[in-house]
Amino acid sequence: MNLTITQFDQIEAYLKDQLSESDKYDFEIELAHNPDLEAELQTQKQLRSGLQTLALQSRINAAQQRYTHTQERVEPVVIAVNPKQNWLSSGWLAAASMVLILGFGWLYQARYYISGDVLTMADHEMSYKSLPMEFPKTASTTDKKRFTLQHADWYFALAFIKKGEKQKAKMMLKRMANTEGHLYQSKAKKLLEKM
Repeated sequence: MNLTITQFDQIEAYLKDQLSESDKYDFEIELAHNPDLEAELQTQKQLRSGLQTLALQSRINAAQQRYTHTQERVEPVVIAVNPKQNWLSSGWLAAASMVLILGFGWLYQARYYISGDVLTMADHEMSYKSLPMEFPKTASTTDKKRFTLQHADWYFALAFIKKGEKQKAKMMLKRMANTEGHLYQSKAKKLLEKM
């Protein structure tokens, strides 16, 4: 992994949510194309999570010590439960189970299910007819680079759809749909509507 100081600074700013929208967009594009940068980002996230866990654990230990030193022994209180009023034996258990089943079904559909229409659109867009990519003759080098990155974004989103990674596809499509002048802005909006 040969990352520059600038890339490490970008990772830190990204994790602290200190990047502007355009810088964040550029960084996420670079993440999609640079596995070393993505690996370092994941490592930094794990380190931060581990440090937060250690800090929380030390707070819990300190609170537990304060509690055990200040509390006297308390006798447990036993509460008698009338078996006739057990709500678990009534229809409430069945109702709660149905709510959970429906909730998990909705969650699965919302997060992971990709309809056949969306898959068909992705297949059609990924056909050989889309290649090779052509640029307007008057396009500058900067425009060609921007068009190439936008083209790559589009195909990454389509690949995520084909792989069944709905959340990643949605994230990329939303960025394209919200980026004014993006080559695939209208197509991204259409796909988002169907998802």
